[in-house]
Amino acid sequence: MGRAPSLVLLVALTGASTAVAGPIFVDVQAVAPALRTPAGPVSVIDTRGPVDFAVGHIPGAVRMAWTDTARSGLREGRLRDTKALAARFRAAGVDNARPVLVCGDAAAGWGEEGRVAWALIVLGHPQVQVLDGGCAVWGEAGRRVERGLGHDPAPGKFVARPTTGPLSTKADLAKALEEVTVLDVRTAAEYAGATPYFAARGGHVPGARHLHFKDLLDARGRVKKGKALDKVLQQHGVARDRPVISYCTGGVRSAFVTLVLRDAGIEAANYAGSWWEWAADERLPITVPVP
Repeated sequence: MGRAPSLVLLVALTGASTAVAGPIFVDVQAVAPALRTPAGPVSVIDTRGPVDFAVGHIPGAVRMAWTDTARSGLREGRLRDTKALAARFRAAGVDNARPVLVCGDAAAGWGEEGRVAWALIVLGHPQVQVLDGGCAVWGEAGRRVERGLGHDPAPGKFVARPTTGPLSTKADLAKALEEVTVLDVRTAAEYAGATPYFAARGGHVPGARHLHFKDLLDARGRVKKGKALDKVLQQHGVARDRPVISYCTGGVRSAFVTLVLRDAGIEAANYAGSWWEWAADERLPITVPVP
């Protein structure tokens, strides 16, 4: 893969089973003001709801929900099949030759921007980043915003080249329980057995450590860096030399966490089916803490 223009976005996938090299979460000041590269405009994907999007969004942004990356069906977090998902990204204007910037609602969201960016990385797009702090930081930095429902972009020429490194399946997790750090990134109540999203059973994966995904963000909604991030990881038993598989309810919050960890140089994968899928399989063990 070639080197991206210096002022914009690059995720360098170093292999199917290794952590990404280079920044995933980008500060607003590092994004090219014109959002253009020699290959054309950067694709901007906004994962917020239609009202927030209409109030103000990055010029040229296309709205896309995290559910667009998931299989259809009730309580389903697993990725859509590669052909259908690649077609959805092409419809959003995504092209292999151009960087993609994804933003969401850092304050009130569920890591949807991480889910969409993670899905693109799984499909092998080489230049994907997430706007650190969410879509709101664009306007807060004095950058021009567009209002309204946006536009239909010209279809992109995106060809998927799937990689397995950032993705974990139910079978992967079941086989690797003793070999990886398993992170449950839901709320403490969910970890303890609450089922607010109608999972078949309550509890958590045996041996899973609890780390709420919001604990990785600072007071401004930015991803913690350096010593601040290391402190959180150490408190939750995450070692840099041990692979991590994260899960939540439907693979959204855990996708965000997976990107945070990979950005920090940790080999990490997202269990996309997450608790909806695990809890529904009566053959799989669960742990329910004793009150």
